[in-house]
Amino acid sequence: MKQPIIYLVTILLFTGFHYIHKTSSKQSDLSSIDAISGASSIIGSPKIKIQDVDASVVYDSLSQIGIYFISTIYNNKPKVRPYGNIHLHEGKIWFFVDKRKATYQELKENPSIEIAATKGQGGKFIRVTGTAVLEDNQTLIEKIAKENPYFEGSGYEIGVFYISDALAELPSNTGPTIVRF
Repeated sequence: MKQPIIYLVTILLFTGFHYIHKTSSKQSDLSSIDAISGASSIIGSPKIKIQDVDASVVYDSLSQIGIYFISTIYNNKPKVRPYGNIHLHEGKIWFFVDKRKATYQELKENPSIEIAATKGQGGKFIRVTGTAVLEDNQTLIEKIAKENPYFEGSGYEIGVFYISDALAELPSNTGPTIVRF
C-alpha cells in the first residue's frame, strides 16, 4: 500500500515542479519550490505582479519586526540563523556577520539567501530572496562599531553584506505584495 502512495506523491511533485518551472521561467528566475510539499512560493508565481520599490520600503518592514532569520546553504543543506542587525546605507539593505563565524564563509561560497521574519502569532511577515554581496565598506563598518561598543576588545571582526537582486513578499490588507528592490 505504501509503494503506490510513494509513486503518486513522486508523480505529483514532479508534475508540480515541471509546471512551476515552465511557467515561472517566463516571469522570473527567482521562483522557489517548497522542499517538503513541492508547491511554489508566492514569489515567482505567474499570477502575481512585481512592483519596483526603494529598498527603504523593505528595510522599514524588516526593522519593525526586529529579529529575522537568514537561510544559507552549507554542504547542500540549509542553515538558518536568527539576526537582529539591519542597516539602510547608500540606498541598500545591509547586515553584518562576524568574519570568524561559519555564516560568513557560507555566504562567501554561496551568496544566495532567503530572509524570513514574522511578528507575533497571525502577525505580519516578510520574506526576502536575493544575493548577499560582501563589500569592504569601511564607513558602514566604523558606524556599526561605534553603535555597538561591546565589539571593542571582543575580537569580533565585522563583515558587511548588502542584499542584491532581491524580491520581497510583504504583508498588505489585500494579500501578499511582491516587490523588487
